[in-house]
Amino acid sequence: MELKEAQDRILALVEQGVSRGTITANQIGSVVGSSGQSMQQRLREMFALTLPGVDLSRLLIMDVGDLSIPGQETGYKMGLSLPVASDIWYLTIGDSILPFRGDNYQENSAKILGFLAKYLARLDNIKPLKSLQQYSDLHVYLNWQEMRQAFDADHAPYVIREMRFETWMLNRSTEFPSKGPKASAETGVTKNPGTSLGNLYGGLLSFPVGPLGVMEVLSIFSESMDEDPVDWKCVREQPLDGFMSPMTDMKGECPGVHLVEKGYLDVSLDAEYPAEPFSGYDKILPFHSLRCYLRRDAKWPLPGEFVGLLAKPFPSHIWWFQKTSPFLYSGNWFETDYYTSGIVTEILQPPEGSFGLVYKCVVRGVEVCIASSDFYGYNVGDRVAILRINDLDRFLDQTKGNFKWKEMEDLIAREKMEKETPSNVPYRVNPNMMILPMSFYKP
Repeated sequence: MELKEAQDRILALVEQGVSRGTITANQIGSVVGSSGQSMQQRLREMFALTLPGVDLSRLLIMDVGDLSIPGQETGYKMGLSLPVASDIWYLTIGDSILPFRGDNYQENSAKILGFLAKYLARLDNIKPLKSLQQYSDLHVYLNWQEMRQAFDADHAPYVIREMRFETWMLNRSTEFPSKGPKASAETGVTKNPGTSLGNLYGGLLSFPVGPLGVMEVLSIFSESMDEDPVDWKCVREQPLDGFMSPMTDMKGECPGVHLVEKGYLDVSLDAEYPAEPFSGYDKILPFHSLRCYLRRDAKWPLPGEFVGLLAKPFPSHIWWFQKTSPFLYSGNWFETDYYTSGIVTEILQPPEGSFGLVYKCVVRGVEVCIASSDFYGYNVGDRVAILRINDLDRFLDQTKGNFKWKEMEDLIAREKMEKETPSNVPYRVNPNMMILPMSFYKP
């Protein structure tokens, strides 16, 4: 790139008027001899020669943990010296509920995103995490307007990192224990061994997250949350070919229930970070677990609904071609020991010679034909409670433990099998599910 072109692009970026309230690196390596101190100084000197008088501190944070953030406008007063591995949030490959490899993964991924369309629309159509899996995900093309090579990650797949969870009966505690959230200490759980987490909580959600200090806000938003976000819009700017995050005013605006704010502040009494790993299951390192415990008097999440963790990144980090800020980072369909739910899409006629009502429902993004337990009627668009028949003995069978994410039936695999196995019947009823005339919470 010619020097003049570099000057023009950097000046255009600065002129976007984003300096108000953004992070400034007025500590050049808060620890003398830190890995990026000399590089930061060299870059500052170089830019001072080529662009005198232009404040480029926002672009010159080489050790992303080496920063000092003062200022009454933002309310931030932090001095940090430990390097933060921001790429763990974006480039580390982990389990995803959106398929991102294998045969026809695009088709299956599009199907699941289609079911999440209404959920995402309520959030001003934010996008999931875009994950770079390999070099070919970076698409190089010629920008004819600027007559230069440019690149994007439109070919990189979307992923939604897998949320883990478990639920337990009263007086049964976590199968994968941890020290617990802040509230557990306040109510005496950690001080009194005779008091169980199960008295206060009915389960937990666990999200694989990177180190603190990269995301300004982490929040939870579920399908059943009553209020849509108001006076809020996601940001879609793509500065520096998508390498840098949209430069927001950092007011902490993000929908949902906030768990972390200002990059480091744990603002939820029911959250725990970092939490203990899930022993006996595949490890998630270098990710760590952010747990959110579910109070017994809570009215969400509904069994069977999608729960997502939204991430709003700091504007000072490379963010690897994300499409929106915030973005949907992690999530899953949450289910309890016995129940899930689905949305009715069609009322089916009983096959000749049989009786009973059958409904086509979308469960976890897949259409499933499910019989009703009785003759109570449902309408298209209703969310119906579904019993998982195979789990009726879970309470008595201690080997099954608390219901976990790994034990949900692979509905996509069942759908594929049914398509590959022709049948004379007009539809096949899922034998592991049954619709019940019930609601999960009292008004």
